[in-house]
Amino acid sequence: MKKIVLLTILLISNFTYAQWQLLGQTIFGDSNQNQIGYTTAVSGIGDRMVFLRYGSSPSNQLIAKVYHFVNEDWVQIGDDVTLLNGVNLRGMVAMNNEGNRFVAGTYVLNGEGKVMVFELENNTWVQIGEDITSEFVDDEFGQTVDMNGNGNVIVCGAPEPSEGYVKAYEFINNEWIQKGDNLIGDVIEDRFGSSVAINGEGNRIAVAAPDNDEIIINAGQVKIFEFQNGEWQLLGSSILGKQQDDYIGTAYSPGNNGIDLNEVGDVIAIGTWRHLDNQNNWVGQVNVHEFIDENWTLKGLSFEGREDTNFFGGSISLNAEGNIVAMSDISSKFGSQVVISKFENNEWTNYGNSVFPPNQQSSFFAFSIDMNDTGNILVVGDPDDGNTSVGQIHAFKYNPDLTVSEPMDKNELIFYPNPNNGDFFIKFSENFESISVHITDVSGKRISELQFSNMKEVFVQENISAGVYFVKVQTANSKSTFKMIVE
Repeated sequence: MKKIVLLTILLISNFTYAQWQLLGQTIFGDSNQNQIGYTTAVSGIGDRMVFLRYGSSPSNQLIAKVYHFVNEDWVQIGDDVTLLNGVNLRGMVAMNNEGNRFVAGTYVLNGEGKVMVFELENNTWVQIGEDITSEFVDDEFGQTVDMNGNGNVIVCGAPEPSEGYVKAYEFINNEWIQKGDNLIGDVIEDRFGSSVAINGEGNRIAVAAPDNDEIIINAGQVKIFEFQNGEWQLLGSSILGKQQDDYIGTAYSPGNNGIDLNEVGDVIAIGTWRHLDNQNNWVGQVNVHEFIDENWTLKGLSFEGREDTNFFGGSISLNAEGNIVAMSDISSKFGSQVVISKFENNEWTNYGNSVFPPNQQSSFFAFSIDMNDTGNILVVGDPDDGNTSVGQIHAFKYNPDLTVSEPMDKNELIFYPNPNNGDFFIKFSENFESISVHITDVSGKRISELQFSNMKEVFVQENISAGVYFVKVQTANSKSTFKMIVE
């Protein structure tokens, strides 16, 4: 299979470049015993986000928090919403387009699962309708949930204890009424319902069964359904994994979906973070499919992660149009990032730079991600799985103004050394009357701006902390941007 292999790029000078910049402040958890970042969701507009806090201090609680972006800052809107009390709590959230409703799926290991929906009324989050509860004990109902654009249709997955099942509900006359019958997995232990997704209208849903063996053991399966004549009907053929132990549609757990649908429901992104390459390296993979002529057809090439010890594709998000995809890429070896690609001219290309942790306290950056409808705002969860530091939530915004329209030929200059200690040289092929050098960190924060005149070689000496930076070099008629590593 042809694929796009993701690489760490040091010189960015041959393609359009734009910067994902930190939007507002990072949100920090209140204690390392109260983790945030395992599950996050952003509104379709992109100005509100919801996330869960898993906590044991001062008591074992699962709490939802909602923040609103106002005056260049993220401010909590409404009070905390306590969803569940106890130990071994799990949950997931999703939000509607306006950001005035969210759904929370919750369950307790070896216990009952339930799903609740809340609406903002007079600056207070009020539950609408009754709790929706699991059919069986420990069926993991609520492990995965999703909500349509208006917030009046939700879908809930329960991958245990046998084939797994999925339910959809519609809010009618102040009640959550089941929409169609239960959807059931093909065979026992398929884990049907491990990931779910819904389109904007709420008439198409996608369901992953990562342990399905239809092609080969544990290759996995994804089905897409459309609501027709009062029932859910299969839309096209099932999408199947290609090799043993692919487990397609598997997400980082808890709190994520390994699949996502666009607004119409004719494009689906599928993560396969357990995928192995030809050398048996655990690299992960993401595939995007489009519904064309009654079939789900691969849209562009497959995305494949970097190399061993990687977890690429465990959390993914599509924009409304289905032409921008964000993919988490967790790696203890290379450092974690979010990769964003856009489908243009019949191929996937980088949509700006990859998004990196904005500070050194990061521990599990990109465990959960979500993107708004336009595809220009990205929310990233960053929990500490070892509970040694607080979890974090970051938001980033795509800034097209930083696009390089006339890149400098790579033969026109030499940037060295890289990595460095903050001191470096830029050598040009000729003298330039005016040279500007701009240094920013990965969050987009400006570190320094330098100007030089009538020079062929410049020396930059900056006392900056170890980390990753971007250096933009500009002359009168050309630009080039480098990714610089300071040790």
